[in-house]
Amino acid sequence: MNIRREIRKAIENLDENIQAPLDDVCRATKAPDFMILTQMLSVMSIAAQSLVDISPPVGMQRPVSLYVFILAKSGERKSTVDNLLMKPFRHYERSLATKTDVEHANYLNELELWEVKQKLLKKSLEKTHQDKAVFNEIAEDWRFHQLCKPIQPITRRVLIDDISGAKLKMMLSEKNSSLALTSDEGGTLLSSELIKDHSLFCSLWSGQTIRIDRANNTEILIDGARLTISIQVQPDIYKSFREKNGASFRSSGLDARFLFCEPASEIGYRFEDESVDGNQPFQDLDALRDFNARIDALLREGADCTTRHCLKMTDEAKRLWLQKHNQIEEHMKRGEYLRDYTDLGSKFMEQASRIAAVLHVFTHTDYQAHHVNYKTMDMAIRLTEIYLHQALKIFVKPEVKDMSDQKNADTLLAWIKQNWRNEWFLRSEIRRSGPYCMRNLGDLENAIEMLIATGDIYCFHKKQSLFISLSWDKYPDYIRYESRLEKDGRRIKGLVPYYGKYKSKKSLRVHLTRNLSDAFT
Repeated sequence: MNIRREIRKAIENLDENIQAPLDDVCRATKAPDFMILTQMLSVMSIAAQSLVDISPPVGMQRPVSLYVFILAKSGERKSTVDNLLMKPFRHYERSLATKTDVEHANYLNELELWEVKQKLLKKSLEKTHQDKAVFNEIAEDWRFHQLCKPIQPITRRVLIDDISGAKLKMMLSEKNSSLALTSDEGGTLLSSELIKDHSLFCSLWSGQTIRIDRANNTEILIDGARLTISIQVQPDIYKSFREKNGASFRSSGLDARFLFCEPASEIGYRFEDESVDGNQPFQDLDALRDFNARIDALLREGADCTTRHCLKMTDEAKRLWLQKHNQIEEHMKRGEYLRDYTDLGSKFMEQASRIAAVLHVFTHTDYQAHHVNYKTMDMAIRLTEIYLHQALKIFVKPEVKDMSDQKNADTLLAWIKQNWRNEWFLRSEIRRSGPYCMRNLGDLENAIEMLIATGDIYCFHKKQSLFISLSWDKYPDYIRYESRLEKDGRRIKGLVPYYGKYKSKKSLRVHLTRNLSDAFT
């Protein structure tokens, strides 16, 4: 699949009410269009999740909440896009906070009056304790008074970011709660303990009831809660996170519940109009204002919603759904391309159903009066296919990675031979001036590991520096005397042999240490 072509084709076929604001944001920020579209989907999901569920042709009624990971480098304008698209939520939360301030002031007044009356009733009880009839009458007033204690108003929230697991569970336990865990700098969230609670997020994604019992006899019941997750993070930070937590994320099934977006970078192509009148990128964003107004309307509708409407599909949409379901099932057979990704394949149609529901609610002001149609379902399947291939790129099988690494290793070896001057190469030097595919540190290190394993290069380290040489055993015509190896015309002392990250390789190259004392003294 040509991802860029498919993304462009999908965007061109979007409903005008989505395509136009996407173009507005893209023109204003010059951020990647796929990143903008993904963030728009998460925004629409937040607005729709409190209003509807979706009933697919096969399976039970499901939430429409989406979990989204956006992997984009620093400078791709993630925060700018986030500020533009999240504006209605922040305005809505401010209006809720203002309303709560008034309610809180009234609460304090009512509480003070309640406490005054309680003191009077207590004094009356103390005075009349000997008169049983009067005491019982006042006691009844006391019991009724306790039932009338003012309830402290709760500030309703929509967006949450830096939060503990206990606080999140408490907020989700409120009746029909609808929240969004968002972060445009996801490194902090990924390093928190909250993200490790896989079972909580898997259960919330499925809409399950969660009962939490504590040692102090308190109980938290999460029933009917909805949570959208939108995390934007730099690829290097995410890669580091995967190295530590990837196995548990995958085995728990949480990976399959996320839509992954790693857009092609626009850095280097974001040219501005050089005319003075042309540089007003955030002016005349009428389509974006309409988008935000629609999101605001859905938010306010959701605040008064007590029962979610269950969306159904038209017969044509059902047939398309079932046809795609069978295709995906076929691809999970032995020998097919999803055989090693059955977790992703198993969630494909549910992801497509959720996206279809989100698109339907946003584009239909009378969404309850209509079923999800064929066109919306077809668009949702297209988008889900794009997200699936993004995930396959991230979770590529080890042997496929090895093929890519082998190509990089061959490129690096050819470059070393071509530029060999009987001197050490520094790893940092290769990354800076070597082949373009070696600019990525991870790719460079993988290529070096493969060349060490095949015996094409010998490596030595000194502190944080890694020195690389062609193998004098394998390429004697390049290195006649290893003792002549220098760097910038001088000998390097204190080098320690480096055998690669894989200790199993060490025993295969023990002979490298022979006679090295002559080479570096």
